[in-house]
Amino acid sequence: MTTNNTSPLSGEGAAPRRLATVKEACGYGKMGHTKLYEKINEGAIIAYKRDGRTLIDLNSIDAMNDRELVPWKPGKKMPEKPGKRMPQGKAERAHVQ
Repeated sequence: MTTNNTSPLSGEGAAPRRLATVKEACGYGKMGHTKLYEKINEGAIIAYKRDGRTLIDLNSIDAMNDRELVPWKPGKKMPEKPGKRMPQGKAERAHVQ
């Protein structure tokens, strides 16, 4: 992980900027690179370019998680993603035909 504590973009008294490569940021955020770039394009994650390399602001991943994560409550079924289907067992498939 690359750390840049003296960036002019940080401002006086700002928290140190934590920068990471795309691979490191994917591991940190528990997402693939496609989802990472989606979030960058949406503006949910901040990225910088230096010498042709993309560096991801890990603080922006933390901020995105603070905004988007919803706590799971035991006993409630997790919502399915739109367009996703649960695999059917053999007995269920026999009745569907």
